[in-house]
Amino acid sequence: MLTLLMENRFPRIWVADAENRDLRQLLWHRHRLVQMRTRVMNQLHVVALNEGLRRKKALWRPAGRSELESNVFAVTIEIGPRTAHASPPPVPDQANTAAWANAWTNLLNDARQSFIPSRPRMTSAEVELVVANPGPSQDSVTLTVLNSTGEPLVQVSRVVQAANCSHVVFTFPNGGLALSLGRVYYVQLVGGDLFGWKYTEGGYKNGAASFNGKPLMSARNGNFLFRTYADD
Repeated sequence: MLTLLMENRFPRIWVADAENRDLRQLLWHRHRLVQMRTRVMNQLHVVALNEGLRRKKALWRPAGRSELESNVFAVTIEIGPRTAHASPPPVPDQANTAAWANAWTNLLNDARQSFIPSRPRMTSAEVELVVANPGPSQDSVTLTVLNSTGEPLVQVSRVVQAANCSHVVFTFPNGGLALSLGRVYYVQLVGGDLFGWKYTEGGYKNGAASFNGKPLMSARNGNFLFRTYADD
């Protein structure tokens, strides 16, 4: 290195000026916005499929959007005396029981937890989150259940408060999701950068956590903190 300096042959290092740094920041912000738009569109596609609407790209045309708003997001509120009996409490099925040791991964990544159900109908899923990047007071989080080939079967979104994110429950519509016993399924969690999904070493023997398509802990069995519920 001294010889290079004495002979004036030391390589020059280029440092971006303020204008270039601002441009990089704008491009990165645009990239993040495009990712958010893509996630929302994919989520709406799944919601439409769950309601029997198969429009593909036509879903975003005026007629498709009108049909989506009228059929999928229509809400009916009935006011009157309650005549139905209370539903029985959900029964725990699969769960990671290990103690958390402060490890988590951001929900901007493709985070999935595989599991093998022991009951035929999954009614809800619970995940444990942590505030990863303090700032907003809430964020939208989407939970998707996929089959072994990665095909989405059901998807539920909800707004999670930062002050109450340690245990978040997603309840599935239409009485739950029918599953085949002995087969592998995945719980996928997607959101912004506010929350992180807690994970541990071990704690669950019938599955494993993955991170952007790769094992979360390559040398050990890593699992996200989750719990599934089913009909008794």
